[in-house]
Amino acid sequence: MNQKIKVLHIITELELGGAQLFTLWTMENLDKNIFSPFLITNKKGTLNKRYKDKNNYFFINTLIREINPVKDFLSLIKLYKTIKTIKPNIIHTHSSKAGILGRWAGFFARVPIIIHTVHGFGFSPFHSNFRKYLYIFLEKITAKITDHFIFVSEDNLKQGEKLKISSKGKSSVIRSIVGLTDFRKNALKKEELKKIWGFPKDKTIIGGIFCFKPQKDPIGFLKVAKKAIEKNKNLVFFIAGDGEVRKPMEDFIHENKLEDKIKLLGWVDNTANLLPAFDILLLTSLWEGLPQVVVQALVSKVKVVVSAVNGVKDIIKDGENGFTFPPRDYDKAVEKLLLAVENKVSDNVLDRISDFFLNEFNPMIMVKKQEDLYKTLVKELENV
Repeated sequence: MNQKIKVLHIITELELGGAQLFTLWTMENLDKNIFSPFLITNKKGTLNKRYKDKNNYFFINTLIREINPVKDFLSLIKLYKTIKTIKPNIIHTHSSKAGILGRWAGFFARVPIIIHTVHGFGFSPFHSNFRKYLYIFLEKITAKITDHFIFVSEDNLKQGEKLKISSKGKSSVIRSIVGLTDFRKNALKKEELKKIWGFPKDKTIIGGIFCFKPQKDPIGFLKVAKKAIEKNKNLVFFIAGDGEVRKPMEDFIHENKLEDKIKLLGWVDNTANLLPAFDILLLTSLWEGLPQVVVQALVSKVKVVVSAVNGVKDIIKDGENGFTFPPRDYDKAVEKLLLAVENKVSDNVLDRISDFFLNEFNPMIMVKKQEDLYKTLVKELENV
């Protein structure tokens, strides 16, 4: 192919999350001599301002996360029309809703190659049976028009194969962690960053960085914080993020008189300037793909206490490089959090952990693997 390969990425919303950062990093770092990237999303995301090439940027505001038959049908039509305008060689979808609608719109628009990245499935044991089985059914039939699946964790790949959504011949694992060098660099400035953020010197700083949505179980995070504070008055919690559950979180903090112990920081654009200031990262997610913030914390030499879900199990070995607990087991989470507070890990151990993940999750390797996949699929198509 003499002309540039047009790659159209489709994602529901550019909120501050791993799937979104994966998508933007890929678009920004593809070899522009070979590839021409495009993006379709909605206008809600806080990361919309980050992508500079607005000529290759298309908005569809009916594209929403919730199931809505009318808006979903309108989105399918708009996606089809936009795809026909762009005429991409490859469609690369992300997230469950955009993944299903985008792939079918691409199929109807006769796009030659369709790829989907699974950043965690849109169903879990914590969803209703209706939603779970609906998404499994939709994923299975949509898999029939998908040329290749990318998974961000081995756990999700195994889950996809077990459910017969994907198969070994058309799947690969490509890790999706970006910006790790900034976290490593700022790990050396912990005390300076604590001062900048106004964190108390004589307290243990427990941090959270996540979107305030049900997947992350933010109220569960607060329940763990409350129970831990009752056992150890020296703990304070700072949470960066925002979203649909903010008001219930504010109500919980107020009703339990925890304003002095738990602070909501709002969105933080550059978390590399925040995360290294934490002593411990707490994450209470109900399901994940591969949570970037966990690897970022390890590279920042911050101890982690996280729910043992999906991709977390790829990277955290309980008691070795972090602490894990079953999702929604808040008593166990408190137990592990207090253990992390008392756990003294040597700088040498933290350095070894940091070095390993800095090398293992190289973002440019991630981009190179995707470029190689794109070129391979295009070449296979040309040889048919």
